[in-house]
Amino acid sequence: SEDAAARLEALGPNALDPPRSTPLWKRVAAQFADRLVLLLLAAAGVSLVITLSTDPAERTVTDVFEPGVIFLILAVNAAVGVVQEQRADEAVRAVSAMEAEEAVVRRDGEL
Repeated sequence: SEDAAARLEALGPNALDPPRSTPLWKRVAAQFADRLVLLLLAAAGVSLVITLSTDPAERTVTDVFEPGVIFLILAVNAAVGVVQEQRADEAVRAVSAMEAEEAVVRRDGEL
């Protein structure tokens, strides 16, 4: 109809902009935004600082091992989180690709 044609010209097509992809560094940083993760990072950092400030002759393997394990676990957790987010985004894109791009509408009593 004339009304639909006028709106199409004035407002443009009825379409969503494609979503922007999130850069990898933002995805990784988002994995460390949780309070518990930040608490673990702080605890590992404090443990490492205390270990490094002690006399090397008094250090044990466990003193160095504990903060290293915490950092390793946090890194693995971040990697798993990023991979899961990427797979979820790929699934959303796949579902979006299956959507119909055209629809039949009734205007002025006609299809």
